Amino acid sequence: MLKGKFFDYIHQRLSKVTLPDSEMLEAAFDKAIETHSKLEPFIQVVDFTGDGSTYEWVLASDFLETSVIKSVEYPQGRQIPTLLLPEEFMVYKDLSGGSIVKKFRLKKIVPSSGEIVRVTYTTMYTINNTSSNLPTERDQAVVDLGASILASMLSSEYARTQSSTLEADVVNNLAKIDHYVNLSRHYLYRYKEAMGMKPDDIVPVAQGIQDFDVSVFQDKYSYLTH
Repeated sequence: MLKGKFFDYIHQRLSKVTLPDSEMLEAAFDKAIETHSKLEPFIQVVDFTGDGSTYEWVLASDFLETSVIKSVEYPQGRQIPTLLLPEEFMVYKDLSGGSIVKKFRLKKIVPSSGEIVRVTYTTMYTINNTSSNLPTERDQAVVDLGASILASMLSSEYARTQSSTLEADVVNNLAKIDHYVNLSRHYLYRYKEAMGMKPDDIVPVAQGIQDFDVSVFQDKYSYLTH
């Protein structure tokens, strides 16, 4: 699924409403990918080659604060993989030019020249206008999650302006808020169903959609409390 396709799907699902600006669409898209990646992360695999003296290597920029090392195989290539114990390695934060650099470090082992250390870890999916590593079978689910998040953002916008609305428009405004909240819950239910989740299971960023009393976004788009 490419970003443009995501936006096309959003237009189809919310075609009966006035769509928001591109900034809000981008925010919903990014939050949908981030949320899905927490529940079902992309699995990245990287090989580090020993030289007889090196015991640590710089991790790629896709190793995030939320990334988790799933396994470390050393030496890589045996018929029955040999996996290191968690206490045998660590992620070390070093400084380079004033910036923090994450490194994978072996605590006691120093691989011989040519030996491979294979590290498997979790990270976010990468989706843009030209490429995507999200499995195609998850396209529909992530689109529904994005539609749910976008609808919740729209309901939040109406709630935020409710206090300044003329009395004659209050009922209409409340109806719009209710409409978007229901849309958000509908698409969240579809996402959960596609993911094999139970209706009352919590989706981290979508908890506000269920409760309508917690902050979902940390920047411009936030829920108001009751």
